[in-house]
Amino acid sequence: MPIGVFGFGRQRPMWGYWAPYWPEKELQQINPNHLLVDVGGVSSDHDRSCEIFYQLVGGRVDYGEQHATTTGHDRYGETFDQAMYPNWSESNPVHLLGHSFGSTTAIELFQMLSADFFRVGSSHKWIASITCIAGPLTGSTLSHIIGMENGNVVHGGFAHLMAIVLGSWLQLYWKFPILKKAANFHMDHWSKYSIKDLVVANGPINSSRDLAVHGTLPEHRIMRNAQLKHMDKLHLLSIATSPKTFHRPYGEGFALALLLFLRWGRFRTWWPALRRLRSVRALAHVVVLCYLCYKLKKVDVSKIPSMYGLKWLIQRRAKSFSMIGDGFEPGSWELNDGVVNIRSMLRPWFPKPQEMEKEITGQNQSIPSAPSLPPTSLSSSCILEDTSVLRRCESHISIEEFRDMEDNDERGFQPKRFEKGRWYVYRVDSNHLAGTYWDSHAPDLYKSLFTLMSKDLTNTKYPIVLLHGVFGYGRIKPFWNLWSPYWPEEALDQLNTNKNLIVELGALSSDHDRACEVFYQLYGGQVDYGEVHSHKAGHAQFGTTYKYPLHSPWSASNPVHLIGHSFGGTTALELYQLICSDFFKVGSNHEWITSLVSIAGPLTGSTMSHLFGLNDFHMVPYSFGHFLGATLGIWFKFYTQWPLLRHVFDFRMPQWQRVSTFREIVSPSGRINRSTDLAVFNLLPRERMTRNAQLIDMDKIFLVSVVTSSYVTIPRVEMALIGLVLVFIITAVVGFSRGDTALGTSAIIWSTGTLFALWRRARALDYASIPSLYTLLLLMRRHVRMLHMIFDGFDRDVWGDNDGAVNLHSMLQPWASAMDNSFEDFTQRDTESTSSTSSSLSTLSEPMQLDAVPATRTVDLHSAPRSKDKRLGIQAESKIPTNLDPTEPVNFSQLRRGIWYVHRVNKNHMAGTHFDSDSPALFQRLFRVMANHFETAPKDSKPE
Repeated sequence: MPIGVFGFGRQRPMWGYWAPYWPEKELQQINPNHLLVDVGGVSSDHDRSCEIFYQLVGGRVDYGEQHATTTGHDRYGETFDQAMYPNWSESNPVHLLGHSFGSTTAIELFQMLSADFFRVGSSHKWIASITCIAGPLTGSTLSHIIGMENGNVVHGGFAHLMAIVLGSWLQLYWKFPILKKAANFHMDHWSKYSIKDLVVANGPINSSRDLAVHGTLPEHRIMRNAQLKHMDKLHLLSIATSPKTFHRPYGEGFALALLLFLRWGRFRTWWPALRRLRSVRALAHVVVLCYLCYKLKKVDVSKIPSMYGLKWLIQRRAKSFSMIGDGFEPGSWELNDGVVNIRSMLRPWFPKPQEMEKEITGQNQSIPSAPSLPPTSLSSSCILEDTSVLRRCESHISIEEFRDMEDNDERGFQPKRFEKGRWYVYRVDSNHLAGTYWDSHAPDLYKSLFTLMSKDLTNTKYPIVLLHGVFGYGRIKPFWNLWSPYWPEEALDQLNTNKNLIVELGALSSDHDRACEVFYQLYGGQVDYGEVHSHKAGHAQFGTTYKYPLHSPWSASNPVHLIGHSFGGTTALELYQLICSDFFKVGSNHEWITSLVSIAGPLTGSTMSHLFGLNDFHMVPYSFGHFLGATLGIWFKFYTQWPLLRHVFDFRMPQWQRVSTFREIVSPSGRINRSTDLAVFNLLPRERMTRNAQLIDMDKIFLVSVVTSSYVTIPRVEMALIGLVLVFIITAVVGFSRGDTALGTSAIIWSTGTLFALWRRARALDYASIPSLYTLLLLMRRHVRMLHMIFDGFDRDVWGDNDGAVNLHSMLQPWASAMDNSFEDFTQRDTESTSSTSSSLSTLSEPMQLDAVPATRTVDLHSAPRSKDKRLGIQAESKIPTNLDPTEPVNFSQLRRGIWYVHRVNKNHMAGTHFDSDSPALFQRLFRVMANHFETAPKDSKPE
């Protein structure tokens, strides 16, 4: 992301305490794959492009021998030992997004890559798109206003004064490098010159024409635009700002005036009472100051008259300019955002020489090298009748119009594509600070831009079904739909505009019951849990009726992807098994499912079930689990009799409604607890291993497990705010108890303000990173050490690590249970035939040994592959990737069905939910690999 003049990347001025240039925190949440570069503050487009290239690929900056000789600076610059994007190539392109002068830098970098300036075999394919925010694509008349004339710095002009200040500072921090942390302009390639050379108007630097002030001259940019090549090979987008002021801070100004009046006003002459009551004045000071701080914190600098002076100056001087170039119309260059003329932002305008026109006309080329666009969609060239004027383009199509076209596609209309070579213009109601840290709407802008960039990459062909865990919910939220969502629904809808099917499952139901509920919500009809299963479990055979199926054409030709969080991961496994065995008698098979993703799933159970009081398949009377189950059972009974209470929290377990007495609900030997057809029993590691040994057709789909961790970050600021609130409350109590009303009132006001700040920060907290589940994490870790041998081969050290709900070892893959001899026999059979990944072993009563599910190999994406899997008895160092990064398409071809690929995140059990700030990035990676490989891989893509 190139920056503008005097901008900066991650290396902030003032020792890192200055406000950032970009909204870095929001960018990290929206798309953690973005790269911020640091380039010369006032360097030319050429020099800045070279610096960007070597920051991405690594090495010492080489500005080019010919360029360095012509301009007079050193050929080599800074050395970047660590490359930001070492895999940059045609198969791994980048998107360029530049703000202000960074826009023309992005275009210059594209031109250099197209010409293979760096001699690395680069081409236009290295860049996927260019987005310009308030970019001077045809220059800016501000350069003339500050003292540029005929391409030279005017002696004594404002540009000359800036050169004196800048040159003095450069000389100062070249001698004292520690000052670079105060403000680093990254222009060490000019360090050979003296202070005199730096500050003289006609010195070697100011006359080199290798600075940003020369690059923004309209006459220079018009000439440069006429030389652009291959602009029809990539997507082009320009964000044009506005010359209007959309917010006038009257309230802030009045509050400031009132604050000054309260401080220095003469109350004696007309308001003696206010002067005598010092507590009233102090209270008024605090109230006005709090209001002013609140308003200033929320003020959008990009919409207030922060650049009104420059706007007025550029608008006034534009009328008096002489002809800067052929076709210059002063009236069309008046409108500006305080730095750049609005007309210049639309696209790179240029005059077209007569000989170029003749050449293109004679060859009948439809796509010229420059970004010329026709009035029709069939040709990209428009021939001018009068070549003495700037070319006018009729292709300024806004993003909103393009989105409307996509909406029409869903209604059956043929949409226009987001074509390459066209400059699409999107207008925003902000001044030149649009898209920066000072623009409060910048996060929304980048969400739209990143979604547009990745739309074709994250839109899956087949629907994605999301299955929540225990006590979870779908789109119908608790407390009359006022509670926070379970999934990051807004981000999911932006990433995948196709169907994201969020289902409603039983909060405590078993995997079997929940899998049946998923099927009938997708397929339609009344839920049938199966006659045999219902009779054995002791509940009703039929459940809710779904008249409107979510995915009625579900079949082998219209499959789905399954994503399950927590217990939803094992529910997804169970649903796949029922589909493969055609449990629902609809002719289903493994082709109905394309991939299965488990996020923090207890694929081999969780020892939390033992912590809550389960001893194998028996609930320990009066244990915590028994008490919790009884409480929930009573609530279940209450809302069954009074349906209005369902809006508070609905367990969605209609199959148990015929359990009528409180004794059956509360007793550990009641019908519900005795049936073992609940989630808590399916979570037992012994039970899950038995089920895992019976899995079939696991080599027919793609398998991914997102494994969490026990990593936590301490919210120090929030803890400090809590401490301040306590201090203010104590101060208020002491003040009122001593009769000091002013002290007590001030403490209450400050505590209220602090509580408000704490509330706002609490809403933005990443609950998947803070110690929100740390108590459960410690309890589970301690309980595992004291746990009995729940199965043969149980390793307390391995099972101790957890994320607050599920053991990390259990998330890796569905480990199976079988006797050693049975397992050896099976692995031998599996090596002879790949028709199924596991045998149909019956439940074993003998002691069970933990082992891997046959024919499914686990690959840890953040560690090297094992040379040999001893448990499987097969070589596991074959061509299996060690990094499942959906932004790395080079790895897609190496992914195989039947292999559990593990992706690790430093989050607790809330990973992937609404309470995880990084969940949009996680789903973006998952959707990308689904759309680009899982759905396009050949059917015979099986483990080798």
